[in-house]
Amino acid sequence: MPYSDLELAESVVIGFSYLFARVKSYLSISKINNFEDWVVDRFGKKLFNNFFKNYTEKVWGIDCKDIGSDWAAQRIKGLSLSTAIKFALFPNSKKRPKTLVDKFYYPRLGAGMLWEKFEEHITNKGIEVIKNKKVISIKKTEDIFSIIYEDSERNKITVETKNVFFSNPLLEFISIYDSDVPQSVIDSAKSLNYRNHISVHITIDKKLFDDN
Repeated sequence: MPYSDLELAESVVIGFSYLFARVKSYLSISKINNFEDWVVDRFGKKLFNNFFKNYTEKVWGIDCKDIGSDWAAQRIKGLSLSTAIKFALFPNSKKRPKTLVDKFYYPRLGAGMLWEKFEEHITNKGIEVIKNKKVISIKKTEDIFSIIYEDSERNKITVETKNVFFSNPLLEFISIYDSDVPQSVIDSAKSLNYRNHISVHITIDKKLFDDN
């Protein structure tokens, strides 16, 4: 539901909701404790319910009241309702917030193309890319990491490197890291929640539906 498609009555409600939120903020009545508080303070309750609440909770699987306000400040950096209106009226204005981008560049065949290009760049430098192997142990000795993995025949092979980039869940890293990990770190890792995210991009040549 773009701004241009908002009906007059809806726009008036959003406007009053925004003004009410700003007055509360000016009088220091509003308290910013979570994502919802942060967004309502800058956009009003109506706009929060219309645009932010459903999308955020659907993507992250967490109630907006359980998401920190500091995360909101990073995620929606430099944006408020007044800023959005300004750039809607003057689209060619400079210093446009990144949150208001209206054009995205995406790999033609999906995000996997990024990693294929990454692999190509590495192999062109003469570096071997080892794929489809199970890492069973990572150990650090001084400035060197020793990584043990299993090949297709269950043979254990060791490689050494100065740097490790681990993209799996943090708890998996802790389970194979051969070192004394503090219990507090283990407990924190176990408390983390993970979301599987699959992007399906569809171009719709018709009027957009209201719900995101």
